[in-house]
Amino acid sequence: MLEWRVKGNKPGAITLLDNALNLHIQQTKQSASNLDFYVKLNADFLMQLAQEYLVHCGSKPKISSGGSPKHLIKAIKLLENVTKQNSAITQAQVLLAKARWLNNDTPGALKELHDCMKKDESCVEAHILAALINSENGNMKAADNYLKQAFS
Repeated sequence: MLEWRVKGNKPGAITLLDNALNLHIQQTKQSASNLDFYVKLNADFLMQLAQEYLVHCGSKPKISSGGSPKHLIKAIKLLENVTKQNSAITQAQVLLAKARWLNNDTPGALKELHDCMKKDESCVEAHILAALINSENGNMKAADNYLKQAFS
C-alpha cells in the first residue's frame, strides 16, 4: 500500500499485492484441518487485498479492446472466493459488484447488488452503487429510486 500511496509506483504496488496474495495462498494451503483453513483464509484480509487491487482500476469502467487488467481479474476472483465461503458478508458483495461493473459486466454487478439488498435492505453502499451504475447507463428513474431507498 505504501508503495502506491507514498511513491506512486503502480506496477511496484501491484507486484507487492501479488506477492502478498501468493504468500497468503501458500499459508492457507498448508492448513491441517477445516477449522485451520477458515482461520487462515481470513476473509477480511482477502477483502483488503481486493480493495487495493481495485484502487488501481479507476472509478469507472474502461472501454478497451485489450481485455481486463490482471489486477481487476484477481480482485474479482478474490471477492468471488470470499462471497462463496461466506455469503453473509455484504461488504464483499458490494465490492464484487463494483469489480464486475469496472469489468464492464453491468448485469452481473446489478445482480450482485440485488442479492445483497435482499439480504440487507439497509445496505446504503449497495443502493448508492446501484444508483451510480443506473445513472451511468442513463436509467435515471432507477437511479433516483435507489438513492431514495439509500437515504430512507
